[in-house]
Amino acid sequence: MKLFQLWSAPGQAALSIWRLHATPQQVQAALGLAQLPACDCMRLQWLHDGAGVRFDQGLVGMFADRGGEVAELHLHGGHGVAAALRKTLTGKGWSEQAPTLAADEQALLDARSPAQARAAAQRLRYAGAYSDPDPDHARLRASRGWLEILGRRPRILIAGPPNAGKSTLFNAWLQQQRVTVSADPGTTRDSVEAPVRLGRGDWALDAVLVDSAGLWASGEALDRAAMATVELQRQQAWRVVWVFDAAQPPDPVARTALAAAGDHDLRLLNRTDLGQAWSPEEELGGSWRPCSLLQQPHTAAALEKELLEGLGPPPPTDLWLPLHEEERRAFGLLAGRG
Repeated sequence: MKLFQLWSAPGQAALSIWRLHATPQQVQAALGLAQLPACDCMRLQWLHDGAGVRFDQGLVGMFADRGGEVAELHLHGGHGVAAALRKTLTGKGWSEQAPTLAADEQALLDARSPAQARAAAQRLRYAGAYSDPDPDHARLRASRGWLEILGRRPRILIAGPPNAGKSTLFNAWLQQQRVTVSADPGTTRDSVEAPVRLGRGDWALDAVLVDSAGLWASGEALDRAAMATVELQRQQAWRVVWVFDAAQPPDPVARTALAAAGDHDLRLLNRTDLGQAWSPEEELGGSWRPCSLLQQPHTAAALEKELLEGLGPPPPTDLWLPLHEEERRAFGLLAGRG
């Protein structure tokens, strides 16, 4: 059977990579190639459709693969080229098949940020160097925070009482008006999520920022359901940013929720520029950052910096990285939320 597969990420890109499983003669005939390069070599070639019309110029190579040969095409990544290739091959009896990828190969394709791509590529490069126990993995101890989130997309939850400034912080962090800000309690009942980039450069991370419903004592069924959702999100979050109002002491529901906060969670006391009616350090404990979110839009940048600094140094680049929980447990590298 003649099969072809897309080996690069789906969608439009600068480059697309395809693999064709068939004899060299079948590949040459299907694409109207002038000639095929020798095995393990690549050659710039014009590709032709079923009518003999050129539809792209790209690199064509032949490689050994599990006892046979496979052709690899490096083409332009536009939708038109992909459509032309699919039409040409299926019109000549070829079948498209999704590639079977190892977990780390799939993680590299799915990576959304430089840091996650580096981590996935590093696991592939040093896959044969994994051993348990290995003294070299002691070098990873200072990077336990990074290892916890490099294998997934971390979630940052903004939580606290209603009208404390959660949605204001959410909008400021994204630098756009994504959610409505109102003085009416219960304005945000359904959580709103948005992607956010943490840091810059080689170790920049992609995360998910979540604006949640306010925590308050209410008899309304919708409010109780919203607060149950917030509790579930708190358990799933990598970090929680708690936002409380300096002018309004929280009710028992918000106090109870905060009692479950982790040591690494962040605490904001908003609107301190208008005066302070209570002391969160005395009543709730922990370290609090005074702020005025409407007057200090840079607060989100300060929080981002604090989150990244809490991760410690990035992991060494010359070691296999244990990114899954069972792997980190084997090496005594579980970070936990504290």
